Amino acid sequence: MNMINKIKSGQIRLAIIGMGQILDGVADHMVDHQPRPFLPADLAEPNEDDVVKILKDTRAQILMNYLPVGSQETIEFQSGGGQMVTSQC
Repeated sequence: MNMINKIKSGQIRLAIIGMGQILDGVADHMVDHQPRPFLPADLAEPNEDDVVKILKDTRAQILMNYLPVGSQETIEFQSGGGQMVTSQC
């Protein structure tokens, strides 16, 4: 269900955007895409425990997962088998 239209302007005071694991989140053909290739960030990828800690430490209320179609491994990581969703932020 797309809930983005349910969030009214002004309700979100601060959005923290963090990187998850890349896994299958970048299609091979996008790396050579022209005129602008899509290159993954040159940062350390967090493990599931790192992500859960960030969610708890920031008392996150919303977790958005925007990934390209076909990113099954990445979606499964982000859902953490339910650990992230049930981390009681």
